Amino acid sequence: MMRAQLPKNKFKFVDGSIQEPQKSDQLHDAWVRCNTMILSWITKSVSEKIAQSVIYINNAQRLWEDLKEIFSKGDYFRFSDLL
Repeated sequence: MMRAQLPKNKFKFVDGSIQEPQKSDQLHDAWVRCNTMILSWITKSVSEKIAQSVIYINNAQRLWEDLKEIFSKGDYFRFSDLL
């Protein structure tokens, strides 16, 4: 994900470096467009089941954090079967 977004200068939306500007800010519309594009990229990169469970998230950073939390949890029972 990071490799795909760094050249396009979009990873800052995902890591939280670029925060949503105030609605009165002239950059707000551009931020919304970029954020929506990144949300689309991320949701198209995961399975349909996962995409349906996170479709309500409308911020790329929050979506990324949610996915990190979901996938950082280990299945300890399955892990013990592998040992």
